[in-house]
Amino acid sequence: MKIFIGAHWPHHIHKWLLNLITYLRHNGIGVDYQTKFNGGVDMAERASKSDIVIIWNGEEECYLPTKLVCKENNIPCYIAEVGYFPQHKFFILDTVGINASSSLMNDDLSWITEKHMEKAKKRKVALMGKRKRIAGDYTFVPLQYYRDTNITHHSPFKDMFSFINHVEMKFRGDNVIFKRHPRDKTIYNSKFPVVTSGSSIDYVLRCKNVYGINSTVLFEAALFGVPVESIGDGLLRAHRGNYDKIVAALVDREIPVNTTNLDYWIRPIIEGQ
Repeated sequence: MKIFIGAHWPHHIHKWLLNLITYLRHNGIGVDYQTKFNGGVDMAERASKSDIVIIWNGEEECYLPTKLVCKENNIPCYIAEVGYFPQHKFFILDTVGINASSSLMNDDLSWITEKHMEKAKKRKVALMGKRKRIAGDYTFVPLQYYRDTNITHHSPFKDMFSFINHVEMKFRGDNVIFKRHPRDKTIYNSKFPVVTSGSSIDYVLRCKNVYGINSTVLFEAALFGVPVESIGDGLLRAHRGNYDKIVAALVDREIPVNTTNLDYWIRPIIEGQ
């Protein structure tokens, strides 16, 4: 068996998927991987010679030829993306896509058991650490990076300026705190504070509610049981009123970056289940 892994940026392989590659090779599976900037043979051609294909994110145009090759040749294609709780420690593989394109969008989540819910509770405790939930009097609004595909493909707002204007109108007279995305260096002006430092988790645990488009911060709020509203396309909006189960499903699907035994998540893929 041979698996091809394609990623737009080299760090997606190096930060999230190296243990996956090691695991596959340890189990006698050939692994070929390429990033957009590696040069060499075209990504789609290398994918066509594989039994299974994994591509990162999958929504950028550079992946279209690879996805088409997989479809035409009935090659299983999985989408990889960073996890949620927290992002840097986990990644997710999905048969369709991520967030608004995820296979969980139309899942009734009836397979979620008490065991899954308990696993999510443990993840909540681990992520909160010694912090406590002390509800404050403000709405916390996490801003997103304008180049994020969640914004370019699944948001009613294509930049944060228009989103800030929307929030100012919606929450006129209320207390709001915006937090700029760590990768965004844009200067935003608002009648509400726009913070650029500090932990988003701290702001989430001290606010009265969280309002946003489809940021990962909204999923963290849902995990913590903080009132949250997501106005962008995505899993939270699709499963409004059922946040406990969708969060439990995501926790179950998250693959640890630093774990060497990936049987629970990868064995079903290898065996075609």
